[in-house]
Formats: sequence, structure tokens, C-alpha cells
Amino acid sequence: MKKWLLLVLLLSCVFILAATPGSAEDPLVTKSWVDSYLNKVVGEAESKLDALTDELDGKNINLWIGKTSATVNGTAKTLEVAPLLSNGRTMVPLRFIGECFGAVFVWDNSLKHVTYTKGVTKVSLCINQKNIVVNGVSVATDVPAVLVNNRTMVPLRVISESFGAKENWISSEKRVNIIYED
Repeated sequence: MKKWLLLVLLLSCVFILAATPGSAEDPLVTKSWVDSYLNKVVGEAESKLDALTDELDGKNINLWIGKTSATVNGTAKTLEVAPLLSNGRTMVPLRFIGECFGAVFVWDNSLKHVTYTKGVTKVSLCINQKNIVVNGVSVATDVPAVLVNNRTMVPLRVISESFGAKENWISSEKRVNIIYED
């Protein structure tokens, strides 16, 4: 009787150990499956949280140097002119950035002068000049605004900061991330 009891106990232990969740012997719940499932669920939750955060916090804009593709709050957009580097400064299409911020533009073609306004913020600049006027105060820039394919390209930092936005440079991707809160 003791031998049978010992044998049953021994077989039970082997069976229990062999079918431990997360072990290779239990194909229904392996550690790799659990890890994969959790990564998927957490990834989906992070994406949903990012989208909700963007909606609540304002705009999240991504631009890539030399590419006409961009994203605004995760939605793909196409630019008429790709951002570029000029003397170490990131130049971006003014109208695209300004419209993402909700600005209104006035272009004077004879003077090559643009003014854009958002709320109480008013920014004026002339093509090929290194000064930008923000709310009546002249701000010097390292590089002037230029026309590329009839589109005004401006130094990102000066424009984004005039509207209170923050920018991040991701050098490995040649990407600039702009975060703007209304």
C-alpha cells in the first residue's frame, strides 16, 4: 500500500511539475505567450493613451528632414516642401506649422512679407531677413526665412517658441517632434 501511495504521489508531482503554467510542457500558457500577450495589450493601451493625451494636450507634430511626410497627433500628413537643414538650423514650412497651431496668415507678395496671428500672438517676417518680429519685439535668427518652391521656410525654434511650443530633435531618425498645447 505504501508503494502505491508513494507511486501515486510521485506521479502527481511529475504531472504537476510538467504542466506548470509558463513551462514548455504547457502549450496553452507558456511564458513567451504570456510575454507576447502582455506586450501586445500594453502596446495597444499605450497607443490609446497617447492618442487621448494628444487630444487633451494639444498637438504632437513630427517632421522628418528631407521627407514630405509628417504626422499630426498620429495622423499622416503630406507637406508641399520637406523640412531641411540650413547652417545647422532646422527649416520648416511656415504655413504647415502655423496651421497646426491654428494661426491665420497674411502674405504680401510685393514685399515678400508674412504675418501670422494666433490669439494675442502676432509674428511678422520678411523673406531673406534674419529678424522676426514677435508681438512687436524684434528677434534675431541665425538664418533668414527663405522661399523654397514658393513656400516660406523658417527656423523651427524661433517659430515654435513664439507660439509657446517645444521641440525635440531625434538625430537618429532626422526627426523633429513639436509639442504644442492650446
